[in-house]
Amino acid sequence: MEKKKRKEWIRSYAWSAPSLLLIGLMVVFPILYTFYISLTNMNVYHWFDFTLVGLDNYIRALFVFDSGFLSALLATILWTVVSMILQLVIAFLLANLLNIEKLRLRKLYKTVLMFPWAMPGMFNTQFGLLNQWMDKLGLTAVKWLSSDVSAFLSCTVVNLWLALPFMIMIMDGALQSIDRSYYESAILDGAGVFARAKYITIPAMRPIIAPAV
Repeated sequence: MEKKKRKEWIRSYAWSAPSLLLIGLMVVFPILYTFYISLTNMNVYHWFDFTLVGLDNYIRALFVFDSGFLSALLATILWTVVSMILQLVIAFLLANLLNIEKLRLRKLYKTVLMFPWAMPGMFNTQFGLLNQWMDKLGLTAVKWLSSDVSAFLSCTVVNLWLALPFMIMIMDGALQSIDRSYYESAILDGAGVFARAKYITIPAMRPIIAPAV
C-alpha cells in the first residue's frame, strides 16, 4: 500500500513538473534575481560592470531621509488600501444591484459596466478623455499629474476605472452561486438587508473574492 502511494506521489509530481518549472522560470527566478541585483550597484551607469555592495542600498533607502523611499512606500500602501476598499465596496453594491429580482435590461447594464476596459486613458494632458471633453466645452485643460495630491487621486480613479469591471464580474458570479433558499429562510426569520448581507452574502462570497483581491 505504501509503495502504491509513493508511485502515485511520484506520478503526480512528474505530471506537475512542466507547470512547476514554468512557474519557477516566470515567478521564482525573477524574484531571486531582483533580490540579487538589489545587493549590487546596478544602474544605468553600471549595467554590466556592477559590483556587490551588500545591504548598502537597503540602508540608504530606509535610513537616509532624503532618499524618498519611505514617502513612496507610505504613498503606495495608502493608495493600495484606499483603492482596494473602494473597489470592494463599489463592486459589491453594483453587483447586488445587478442581481435584484425582476431587474429589466440586466444584460445591457452588465455590458455598460464593462466599458471601462475598452476606454482610453483619462488623465493624459494632451490625449486624455477628460481633457478632450473639457476642450469641447471650452474649458482649459488640467494637468492632472502635476501635483502629489492630484496625481494620487488620478491614479486611484484610474485604478478603479480599470479594476471595477473585473471585480463586478467576480462578485456577480459569486452572488449568482448563492442558493436563493438561504435568503428566503432568512426573510421568514425576520432578517433585514444588512443581516442577510452579513450572515449570508459576505461569508458565501469570501472564498470566491479572496483570490481576486
